[in-house]
Amino acid sequence: MIRWFARHPIAPNLLILSIAALSFYLVPNLQRTTFPTTPDTDISISISWQGVTATEIEDGICKPLEQNLDTVDNISRYTCLASDGNASLRAVMDWGANYNDFYEDVKSAVDATKLPLETETPRVSKYSSNFETSVGTIAVSGIDDLLDLKEYTT
Repeated sequence: MIRWFARHPIAPNLLILSIAALSFYLVPNLQRTTFPTTPDTDISISISWQGVTATEIEDGICKPLEQNLDTVDNISRYTCLASDGNASLRAVMDWGANYNDFYEDVKSAVDATKLPLETETPRVSKYSSNFETSVGTIAVSGIDDLLDLKEYTT
């Protein structure tokens, strides 16, 4: 093969040009995602109740929510995290179920839960697992003026 390329000096150049042209045609169509696309399955619920302890949050918010979530169809698991003044609950849907129906069922169960009057309105939101939200944060420091720092980072 090398002998043939040596006897036909234009052939290697044509081969390189055809490879380059083919790569310019194919590269824009390559899939460039790092993480696989997965269907959404999680619902996030956040409720604030200022001035109370985590134990009171557990008894007044988490337990009643968990009792109502037991009635929701297509729920595989849920976890409630109680901290001082805040409750965060994450409900996970069974694979293959309709996500919008699941969201509406969870929202209805949360709305039907009798919560203490002092609590804020529950925030029920769809939780995306496709890394559409920020994955990290970078802090930049060293310049005194905020406008200079903003110009430096953009």
